[in-house]
Amino acid sequence: MKDSVFLFKCTFIFLISLMVVVVIPMKAQTVSYTTKERSLPCLDKEFSIFVHVIQDSLGSGGLPISKIESQIDGLNELFAPICARFSVCDVAFYPTYQFQYIWKPDQVLEMEKRYFVRHVINLFVIDRQAIRPGDYGGFAHHLGISQPEMGSVFVLRDFFETKNIAHQLGHYFGLLHTWTGNGEELVDGSNCATAGDLICDTPADPFDPDIDGPPFLGDGHEECLFIYPGVDANGEFYRPDTGNIMSSYQRCYCGFTLQQLELMARNYLQSVHKKW
Repeated sequence: MKDSVFLFKCTFIFLISLMVVVVIPMKAQTVSYTTKERSLPCLDKEFSIFVHVIQDSLGSGGLPISKIESQIDGLNELFAPICARFSVCDVAFYPTYQFQYIWKPDQVLEMEKRYFVRHVINLFVIDRQAIRPGDYGGFAHHLGISQPEMGSVFVLRDFFETKNIAHQLGHYFGLLHTWTGNGEELVDGSNCATAGDLICDTPADPFDPDIDGPPFLGDGHEECLFIYPGVDANGEFYRPDTGNIMSSYQRCYCGFTLQQLELMARNYLQSVHKKW
């Protein structure tokens, strides 16, 4: 399976046995977060995804259904620790070129008014977006999983791949970017509960692509090593996990942390509307 290959290149891996998660560092820059005999919530839930593909007025700009299904299937490995599964329930193609480039919230509202399907996850495939410039692969409604009448996921056609879709679903299930706060979280983690992404097993990440532009990572044998001259308020150099799916380092995406998985599961379980 293609998705199994990239696990060897990531900054950490998940070993799951009887719902016990152990995170093992794969590169020196990664902080080790190891837990023993700690179980994650098991949702035992399959979420149906309705894929809406936006095309131009001539009907060009589609995606093969086989690719759509294979990339959605790839999500199951990443969300397996919380027993969440995803499948494509339907695919629709719309020759509405005015929605290929989403640059203002009114367009999102109009799209949902026209095409939103209740009781499923609505995933729109578009060409470009300017709603969240730092999210190069798309955007999603934060905590959309708790909004039965609205709340969708938007993925750029050129980035329609499992790990980017997982990033957007992370927002949909309530996760923030690891760079949230733009360096306010301290490297020693002493303020992790109140700064950054508010999750303590994701190392402080100062790199905000909205401000800093594309991240600079090592190449060749140093691929995915974080190279950044800035320091935190204590003068410590940052060591973000470049393999975290909620980071800005897309080519290095690997997985979620234990606490990210816990938060996504908890957000779903605490949602009043559980109609997926």
